[in-house]
Amino acid sequence: MPTRSWPVHAGLSLLWGLSTTLVVGVVLGFGWAAAAALTSFSAAVAIAASVRLGGRRLERPARARQMVILAGAIAVQNLGLCFAIAHVGIALTAVVLGSMPLFATLFGQVWGVDRITVAAAAGLATGFIGLLIVVVFPPEGDSWASLAGIFAALVSAIAAGFAIRYSTLRLRGRPGVAVGAHLIAGAALLPLALLTGGRPGSVWGYLALLALVVVATAVAPVLELHMPDAGQGAHAGMVKTLGLVVAALAGVLFLGERLDLGQVVGMVLLLVGAALVLELLPTRSRLR
Repeated sequence: MPTRSWPVHAGLSLLWGLSTTLVVGVVLGFGWAAAAALTSFSAAVAIAASVRLGGRRLERPARARQMVILAGAIAVQNLGLCFAIAHVGIALTAVVLGSMPLFATLFGQVWGVDRITVAAAAGLATGFIGLLIVVVFPPEGDSWASLAGIFAALVSAIAAGFAIRYSTLRLRGRPGVAVGAHLIAGAALLPLALLTGGRPGSVWGYLALLALVVVATAVAPVLELHMPDAGQGAHAGMVKTLGLVVAALAGVLFLGERLDLGQVVGMVLLLVGAALVLELLPTRSRLR
């Protein structure tokens, strides 16, 4: 990664972490099921607004089947995220979601589009050891809420890994498909929001939702569209991972959540694993 790009990537990481943290306010204001739907709609609005502000028009999606598949992954991702936040908080949820690049690499290997190098294999081993530490030793013990929340975060990470690789492989450069997929995901989650009852929404919930749309308009199109289209998918993946670290720190420092030593060690191992998988750390073969 060029040295001059570090300030930009650091700023994107902070914004991505802020957008993830704002989901907490949406969950508290509307309930986890409604928040999942609203998060999907927010992403659709953000991407559409960014495209229009850039002077482009949204093309009519032609690949309905691929768009529906991506929408399913997005729905599972957002549902798992919001459910996990409601049950274990943003700090632990963000740590588990840091495994997204690992699952994205596995999907790429299964589909035959990625080659597992020595560095990537080391990254997978390191990252999954860190994930195992986080999952097996939750700070809240073995209560139902803790186990269900961690499982939801893990499912969200798997769905996110699938969405990353699938959209890069099949739908790159098609913002209309991304907007449509998020809209379908939000619509699919609305019945669940009605079934669970949800909440009428508080002032803080609406403010968090508005702030989420504003921040997402600035950062989501860059990470979801522009960087992958420019061949910087690995950098976008690392920006998201570092943004999740920002969200975890926000949960600890500002929301009174806690991470024990095991979670911190697991988070560090996940970071190292993600950097190796994304080939962003210098290795012996690259230094020659």
